[in-house]
Amino acid sequence: MAAAIPPSWEFVANVQLTVDATGSATLACAFHEMGMGTATVVGQMVADCLGVPLERVSTLYGDSDLPMGPGAGGSGQTASLAGSIEKACRAMRKRLDALASKAGMPDGSDPAEVLTRSGERSLTVE
Repeated sequence: MAAAIPPSWEFVANVQLTVDATGSATLACAFHEMGMGTATVVGQMVADCLGVPLERVSTLYGDSDLPMGPGAGGSGQTASLAGSIEKACRAMRKRLDALASKAGMPDGSDPAEVLTRSGERSLTVE
């Protein structure tokens, strides 16, 4: 029988998500990676949320010039990033779908095709 449950830690996580006309997505956040796989998980989340292949997702991290990221303590780094990533991806999809609509394309269209048809080089959300 368990006598205790460890708390779930969540910290502030600011992210910047950019999609460009090549269909590449870049997530930027000043979190640090100590070998626990955060950079991989973050890329997987972006790929899944935007519906793009993982190979087209890059993650910039470990630089204090990037948007503020959470520390890696209390098993809370990935949990803290997940909500911010989902919010950024939803905002990006909303902007992409608005551009797609103006270009006569359906919602959920490939980001590269949407940007190319719209004459945009890239979109960024924070």
